[in-house]
Amino acid sequence: MRRNLFITAIAAVALLAPRAVSAQLTMTSPVCTNGSALTILMATSCKGAYNGNNLTAVNRPLVITQLNTDFGGSWSLLGSSDEAGTFGPFISNPSASTGTLTFDTPISGAFVLALKAGDQFSLYYFLNNVGTRASVNYTTAGTNLNSGDIPNGLSHASLYSARSFAPVPEPSTYALLASGLLGLGVVARRRRQA
Repeated sequence: MRRNLFITAIAAVALLAPRAVSAQLTMTSPVCTNGSALTILMATSCKGAYNGNNLTAVNRPLVITQLNTDFGGSWSLLGSSDEAGTFGPFISNPSASTGTLTFDTPISGAFVLALKAGDQFSLYYFLNNVGTRASVNYTTAGTNLNSGDIPNGLSHASLYSARSFAPVPEPSTYALLASGLLGLGVVARRRRQA
C-alpha cells in the first residue's frame, strides 16, 4: 500500500513539474529590415535580430535549424570573418557599421549571411539565382543599435550555404597531379620496353 502511494506521489510530482522547453533563438529589436538594411544588402529576405552570438556552441545548431525551417534545404556553416588569420570565406573582417564584405571566391546559388554586432545577430538570405556575387555591401542597422539608435560596428559575418562548395584546387595541386601522371607514364613506357 505504501509503495503504491509512493509511486502515485512521484507520478503526480512528475506531472506538475515544469517541462523542459526546447531551446530556440530569441528575437529582439531592431528588426532585420531596419535602416533599409535589406535594400543595402540587396538580400531576398531576412530574419532577426536575435540575441547572442550565432557562433556559440548553444546557438550554432539553433541557427542551422532556423535556416532549415525558414529557407528550406539543409544548411551548413562555411566560415566566419573572425577566423584567426584566414577570415574564413572572406578576404577581411571589417568592423565598421557599414562597408563591403568581399568573398575569397565568388559565390553562386543561394546563401545566408549572418551579421553580428554587439550582442545580437541577423540572418540575411540571398537567392542569388543570377550569376555569381563577389561581394556584399552591408549595414548593421538591422542587427544592433546603441542607446542613441546608432548601428554598432560589425563583430563578424558568417556565411551559410544549403549546398557544399567544392574547393577550387590551387595551381600547385595541378602541378603535383601532372608530375605524378608523367611519372606513371614513364614507368609504364619502361615496362613496355623491357
